Order: sequence, then C-alpha cells, then structure tokens
Amino acid sequence: LLIALTVAAHIQVVPYEPQPAQRHLLRATCYRLADQIDLAIQECRAATELDPNSEEGHRRLGDLLMTRGDYRQAVAHYEQADRLRPGRFDVHHNLATAFSALDDPEQAIEHLRQAVRIQPQSADTHYRLAGLLRRQGQIEEAIASYSRAIECREDHAKARRDLAALLLSQQRPAEALALLRWMAEHQAADADAYNLMGIAWKSIGNLDEAVASYRRALDIDPRYYLAHNNLANALAAQGRFDEAVVHYRKALEIKPDYAQARKSLSDLLRSRGLPDENAP
Repeated sequence: LLIALTVAAHIQVVPYEPQPAQRHLLRATCYRLADQIDLAIQECRAATELDPNSEEGHRRLGDLLMTRGDYRQAVAHYEQADRLRPGRFDVHHNLATAFSALDDPEQAIEHLRQAVRIQPQSADTHYRLAGLLRRQGQIEEAIASYSRAIECREDHAKARRDLAALLLSQQRPAEALALLRWMAEHQAADADAYNLMGIAWKSIGNLDEAVASYRRALDIDPRYYLAHNNLANALAAQGRFDEAVVHYRKALEIKPDYAQARKSLSDLLRSRGLPDENAP
C-alpha cells in the first residue's frame, strides 16, 4: 500500500513525460493496486475530462464503477469506449454483465452476441449467452449456444448438464442421454448429471436404468432430495411401493417443506390403504 501510494504521489518520476490524461491513468493504476477504488475513480474521471477521446480512460472507469455496483454509469463509459474503439471483447462482455445487473436481458444478450462474434471460441461466453436465451424463452437459440459452448470445450460440464436439462424439458431424452453418458464416461462423478440421466431413462420407459442412475446420484450425494424423490417415483412405477415410501420419507427428512414429495407419499399411502401420515 505504501509503495503504491508513494508511486502515485510521485508519478512524474518516470523515464518519459506522459500526457496529462495518461498521468492520471497511471495514478489510477497505483490506487487500484492499493485497493483505493474511490481515488482510482477520481483519477480516471480526471483523465476522461482532460481527454474525452481516451478509450482507455472510459474503459477503465467502467471497470472501476462495476466494482462499486454503479452499473448505469459503467454502461455509459463502456459504450463511449466502444464508440472510440469498437470490437473489444472485454467491453462487450462487461456490458452484458452490467445490463444483466440492471435487469435488461435483451441488451445483455445483444452484447454477448457481439462478444462471441469477436471471440467465437470463448466457450464460457457461449454458455452465458445460452443461459440468458433460455431464461428469455428463446429455446432453440439457447440449445444452439449451449451446443456451441460444448464444441468449443468438450469437457464443459455445466454446458452439458444445462443443455441436457433443457432438452429433457423439450421432450428430447435421447439427445440428453448422449450428453450425460459422455459425462459419465469422461468426467468426475456428478450427482446432477446422474439425476438427469435417470429422468431421461424414465422418459423413454427404461425404469431399470432410471433406478440405477438415481442410485448412482445418491451414492455421490446421499442428501440429494430431488434424487430421492425421483427414485421413489421410479420405484413406485415398478410396483416397489415399500422402497418408494422409504425414499419419499428420506426426501422429506432432508427437505421437510418439499411439497411434491409430501403429496406423492400421501397419494401412495392412500392408494395402498395405509394411514396418511401427513393427514391432520
């Protein structure tokens, strides 16, 4: 901290004579390194006032304002930076982050689209774009973006898992299974992936494989209440009612307010002529 502040105070001692705006940006760097964000912001503002055409000044001011949660001002400076020097991946990526924070998903999507045009091999950016598209109900575009993320990075576990879940929601279990089986063969054990695999197997009518997948999920995470509930559903569909009751109860032990498991347990008990333990 002392070194950074000393350099900031004596920034004129450099082997060249910077322009006045650049001098402020050098000070801003020192204050940023010293975690003196407000002072760094002041220096960047001074730089952009001296040189309104400083792309670096506006971009760095945007970065600093983001750390303060001042997203609207950050957007204004990033947009000015983009006008001065179009085509920077980081500017569009950060604009997407700011617009997401401002609850403006359409603008966030637009900037992520521009970001992947600039860096088409950025798997994580395709993944972010897919998530926003999915939340906006743009399902086919979301599927395409998840797929592109996986093309860019085959082992992108989150993209595979989220794409599988989306495909299942669209009644496309065979495609989901292909993604999830690759994960089972090539990646570390993932309880979510095995739970989704169970859903996929059940969707195509293979209850034995569904039960095996749910059990594998529970081997990895014994407190995975969703997998307990799903396993109970599959066991009940096989006529293995006593085992189903055990897993419904386990799901409720882990998450007492899990309404779906509570209703399924009640329905099963009543259908078997047994007392409904949830009845008042």
